[in-house]
Amino acid sequence: MSHRTAASVAVRLSRLVAFLAPGWSARQLRRPVLLIGCGRSGSTFLHHLLAAHPEIAAYPNEANRLWLPGAYPWSEERAHDVPFWRDPRGFTSSAAARRPPGWAQLLRARFGAYQRLRRKPVLLNKSVMVHFMLPDVRRAFPEARFVHLFRDGRAVAFSYARRVEAGKPDEGESDRLPARERLLAFGRYWADSMIEIDAQRASAEATGHPWLELGYEELCRDPRPLLDALCRHLGVAPRSLVEADGLSFRNMNRKHREHLDEDLQRELRGAASRGLALKGYAEGGP
Repeated sequence: MSHRTAASVAVRLSRLVAFLAPGWSARQLRRPVLLIGCGRSGSTFLHHLLAAHPEIAAYPNEANRLWLPGAYPWSEERAHDVPFWRDPRGFTSSAAARRPPGWAQLLRARFGAYQRLRRKPVLLNKSVMVHFMLPDVRRAFPEARFVHLFRDGRAVAFSYARRVEAGKPDEGESDRLPARERLLAFGRYWADSMIEIDAQRASAEATGHPWLELGYEELCRDPRPLLDALCRHLGVAPRSLVEADGLSFRNMNRKHREHLDEDLQRELRGAASRGLALKGYAEGGP
């Protein structure tokens, strides 16, 4: 059985186990790691690599229905709501108000049951929708380690816009905005995300939550040192993750410069400027 099939089976079984024995399931959780960041930053690829590690029980989906109960997937039928990326703080606040009693214990039970079924010492969950609720996450998972993968926000915004134009909007997102407005709105969302995550990183480290930041561009240039550092951060044996699966990181940041005219590039740079400055991206970008 492939690790993907085993993970899918374990997710289904974990629902039943957590329902029948929530307290026992929650106690099975060990060494949780949360992979966060803005969507379209390479986190899915990194999650796939880590899922192949023999010591990591990688939850195969983002578990957003658990993190954001009643608010995910977003629906335009709920007029009082807005898509996550349009108002992430409002969206997150609305989701928090809908949490069922014992929300944190439910999360721990589901992840604990999944990890027990996979029989691996580290639990990994990747989500791009939790970074505006990190104080609650840290309270729910006081032993958690965090990994933040970030990428040039201009490339992130462009990648998202192209995904929507190709007819592949993600659940919880709206594709009704005009293309130019959507591109700039996502650039602003990326900048807000970097500012929020940076503030939460400082707070997490001050309260004993180990944190590791990885840059997409550096991973593309020379992945092995950063992947070795990631393994050390997770407390697992170093492994040639890229070579083992015949995969490699490819820097696709050039696309936004190739496809956007100079005026739109300038507007996008302005929309994302606060985040670009914070993460050290030069005027022209790497």
